[in-house]
Amino acid sequence: MSPPPSLEVIVYARHAETLDGLEAYFRDAGVRSTGSHALPPTPQLPSSAAAVVLFPDDFPAPEVLSSISALRTSRPAVLLVVVTGSPQRLGAALEPDGRSLQPVLLPKPAFGWNILDAVRLHAPVNGGRRS
Repeated sequence: MSPPPSLEVIVYARHAETLDGLEAYFRDAGVRSTGSHALPPTPQLPSSAAAVVLFPDDFPAPEVLSSISALRTSRPAVLLVVVTGSPQRLGAALEPDGRSLQPVLLPKPAFGWNILDAVRLHAPVNGGRRS
């Protein structure tokens, strides 16, 4: 089963091995992805982005909370997949807010196929736009 042609995923992970490995896995699965080792306060996503995969454990909590809030406010139709060993530190940032898609929380470690399955099951096509 191949993904929709418009499926694009943005990955934020501090460790090169995590970022490079997941991007390679997505590429091999036919999913476009880009990534960054830095977590911006307000993620600037391409309009075609359907999902953001975030590995928050290696970033300072205030940066993570700020980025999650900004993403859920500015791009409510983009799926946020959070891979963490410490979900409690994210608290209310992942709670339903009535405006954005409910984030998907995966326990760490999560394998590429688990992350891809979550994206395929929950992410809207075309970055939340209807075609």
